[in-house]
Amino acid sequence: MSQDEHPVQDDRRRTEAEPEELAPEAPRPVAEPEAAGSQALAGALRSAFLFLRFAIVALIVVYLLTGLFTVKPAEVRFKLRFGQLVKVMRPGDGVQFRWPWEQVTAISTEEKALDLKDDFWPGTEEGGVRELVSLDMRRHGYLITGDMNIIHMKYTARYRARDDVDGAVAYAFAVDEPEEVLRQILRSATCKVVGSMHVMDVIKRQDLFSRIERAARQALADFERRSGVPLGLELSTIVPIEMEKVKNPTEPGAVSDAFFKAQDAASLYDELKQEGQTEAKKILNDAEATKAEILSEAKSYKEHLARSARADAQMLDRLLPLCEGSPTVRRILVQWFYARAVEELMTNSPGAMILRRADGAGSHEIRIELNRQVPERQQGK
Repeated sequence: MSQDEHPVQDDRRRTEAEPEELAPEAPRPVAEPEAAGSQALAGALRSAFLFLRFAIVALIVVYLLTGLFTVKPAEVRFKLRFGQLVKVMRPGDGVQFRWPWEQVTAISTEEKALDLKDDFWPGTEEGGVRELVSLDMRRHGYLITGDMNIIHMKYTARYRARDDVDGAVAYAFAVDEPEEVLRQILRSATCKVVGSMHVMDVIKRQDLFSRIERAARQALADFERRSGVPLGLELSTIVPIEMEKVKNPTEPGAVSDAFFKAQDAASLYDELKQEGQTEAKKILNDAEATKAEILSEAKSYKEHLARSARADAQMLDRLLPLCEGSPTVRRILVQWFYARAVEELMTNSPGAMILRRADGAGSHEIRIELNRQVPERQQGK
């Protein structure tokens, strides 16, 4: 082979060998973009995880800050864990904390108002009671007084939830709808009080609302005693709902004229009855005085007779030896005692007196004055 052919072969070999030498470097243009994308994805993931960690930390901090709380004035709070009451918190207990699995609820202990507007009133408007033509016992509110009159009234009861532990727990968890229970207690107390009063005393508010308040408090205490669970409410006061056009309480408007006529008649009846009772009491007092006077006179006369009898007995005891020793003295004394007895008998006797004849040969004539007046000196004995 000539020297000229060797370079050609060398070039051919070099040409044939180049692909083998360059084969490993062929993928470089493809490998370089994948590495850049991976690096970008890794950087994005690192940023995302960093933001996520920051967000989680921020959420934890925010939750810890919101988990701290204090109890406001005029409220009571309860901490529940899986539905179980674990703590009762009141104003002044300081800063409190709750975990994510705990729940906190609160009740207000501020004074509230419970209006009884339609319970004993025929309409919500002031003039409704005047515009009412007839009373429907099934729809219209009313009350019956102790003297069987119909009356209408409405009032506001002020109450608040108790802030002690037992009362607050009962108000929040033990009793369903405590306000409705209080309404029924107020209705019952109102019917009881008004049913024991005269209609005019109700209209004039003669200690009306204070009596209802006392009766409601007593009924509330009885309810708690019978049920064994406090209602969790305290009744503050009861005040009437004042109106401009219609008085409260009031009589039914449809029978207003007849109502007042009946009240006038009832007042006249009471007045006459009072006069009769006064006169009867006077007569009884006079009779009692007369009775006492007669009894006093009888007692005095009884004592007088007893003293006279004892004096006679004592005198006879002293005269007995003389009578036994001398028949003449005995006869004289017997005649004297007989004459004195007849004189006393005839002096004190206002009517006729029949005497038996004395035994003996002779007869005695006795004249008796009939229906003569007792001498003044004998009166009062």
